Amino acid sequence: MVNLRREQIARSAALLFVKKGYDKASIREIAKVCHMSIGTLYHYVGTKEDILSLVFDYVMAREAQFTAIISSYDILPPTEALQKAIENYYRGIDDIQDMVLLAYQESKNLQQKVRERTFEQEINIIKVFEEILARGCETGEFKVSDITLAANNIRVIGDTWAFNRWLLAKRYTIEEYIREQTNLILDGIRSHSR
Repeated sequence: MVNLRREQIARSAALLFVKKGYDKASIREIAKVCHMSIGTLYHYVGTKEDILSLVFDYVMAREAQFTAIISSYDILPPTEALQKAIENYYRGIDDIQDMVLLAYQESKNLQQKVRERTFEQEINIIKVFEEILARGCETGEFKVSDITLAANNIRVIGDTWAFNRWLLAKRYTIEEYIREQTNLILDGIRSHSR
């Protein structure tokens, strides 16, 4: 129950922070969007910084789930593994768009330990894509000159769905975005000798 409440606080506060800004949002407003009293809110968190940390913790937990799921793709051929990894990551971004946007906007307001954990989790996501790309290069399916840069680009393209959703969602559904971006990525890295 406590974890569900904290998730509710994280999701609701993220919406408010994105709309109003972290600095301008008050505890009273956060409690209101969470549909709870200020006293009840303080039962789960001590400060506004704690609420921001909850948002980041939730994002990091989702990203950790992603890396765990993707690690099971190592038995698939690299192209199929990459397609599934992209789809899984981009759908995850779609599910927590406000939190992703907030993470980029407000990382400067995080406590140093939380900021370091956030950066570490980003590196873990990049590593997952690096492993798939490296395996694809070894099998000859992919030709990538800079695996780390390519892996980072794949991650950033997923995050772009959250940043530019106001524009992209007018033209694409998440399914279309995943399909088009996956095709662009694969067209750029496929070994043409195969």
